[in-house]
Amino acid sequence: MVLPSHDGDGVGYRVTYLPVDREGLLNLADLENAITDETAIVSLMWANNETGVLFQVEEIADICRSRGVLYHCDAVQAAGKVEIGVRKVQSDYLSLTGQKFHPQEMGGGTQDD
Repeated sequence: MVLPSHDGDGVGYRVTYLPVDREGLLNLADLENAITDETAIVSLMWANNETGVLFQVEEIADICRSRGVLYHCDAVQAAGKVEIGVRKVQSDYLSLTGQKFHPQEMGGGTQDD
């Protein structure tokens, strides 16, 4: 599904939403086919908080790198549940929040140089 989206300044962007299968997994061929020359960034979650599905973050990072597209990995739901090897995942951006594994509110992120 591709939907038009606009930020507060009226600059338009195309947002593509990809389906998942019956098990809640993303078909990586769908991701590869959705990336175009106009794709600026792919943003996907590592773990689905409602289903518990873990997405193929390393493979997704490989696809994005091979296509020259930035990759944002939303690791908020994965934090404290699976080992998060930032160097292993190779995302350009990774977001976390401390409330998932620490009682005080805090957040974090990484950016690949």
